[in-house]
Amino acid sequence: MKNMLKIKESPSKVLNTIQEDGFLIIDNCINLEILDEIQNFWIDFFSEKNKKFFKSRNIHSYWQTLGDLNFSSSRNDKSVYILRNRQYLWNKPINELTTLISNQINEYRNLMLGLPKEFGFMFSESEEANFTQVNCYPDGGHLFEHADTARSEVLINCMFGITHKGTHFEKGGLYLKKNDKKIYLDDYAKPGSIIFFDGNLKHGVDKIEAKSGIGRIAGYPQRQFFHRVNYPNYLKIFKQAQVSIRKKLNLSKPLQGNSSFVK
Repeated sequence: MKNMLKIKESPSKVLNTIQEDGFLIIDNCINLEILDEIQNFWIDFFSEKNKKFFKSRNIHSYWQTLGDLNFSSSRNDKSVYILRNRQYLWNKPINELTTLISNQINEYRNLMLGLPKEFGFMFSESEEANFTQVNCYPDGGHLFEHADTARSEVLINCMFGITHKGTHFEKGGLYLKKNDKKIYLDDYAKPGSIIFFDGNLKHGVDKIEAKSGIGRIAGYPQRQFFHRVNYPNYLKIFKQAQVSIRKKLNLSKPLQGNSSFVK
């Protein structure tokens, strides 16, 4: 596999900085010509002409099962306005460059966490697998403030911008809350940067204002649990409704790949 990333900082240094500061932005990690090619693909993918393909509202993909097809979803309500695509390792990627970069960031995160570089690329008894997620927050897009889990450990999240503040949207964007102060990460990231942050700190996406209509598009290397049993769609919908009710009642939050937590 061709190395698509140039990250000069050592994994241990990045981890230490996240533990101390809550985030780290590393510049000049992705070749800008490659990023332009990725950007052109995803701007077209999320364009108005394709929005009819984003029918599913299951943006959180609860009850993912091994062998699921890649799929797109969207939701527009008070808590979130987003379009999302997920590409799983066992399927042919719809954009190979995006998947290669995502996979290599996942490998780097493994090294940060003291895991084998290849962890999550082969399904094992841990029932976790890596995958690539791309989010689009169009003009008016937003995401409510939240922490990814109810646990206290640092949770290593990572992402790379495909579009950029100041070029594709003017206001809003990803923020991290630390000491009750919002830090707007998109204000500091540059084309080719990778953002690492603690997903258990409160964060969200303030309302996007984009004269171009393109908005904020970003790639997220992900890892989550996958079920072995392929539930029928009606049962997945029922189980998703159960999860949503429990979240609203603040009873519990869904499991997240526990190998992404700092031990």
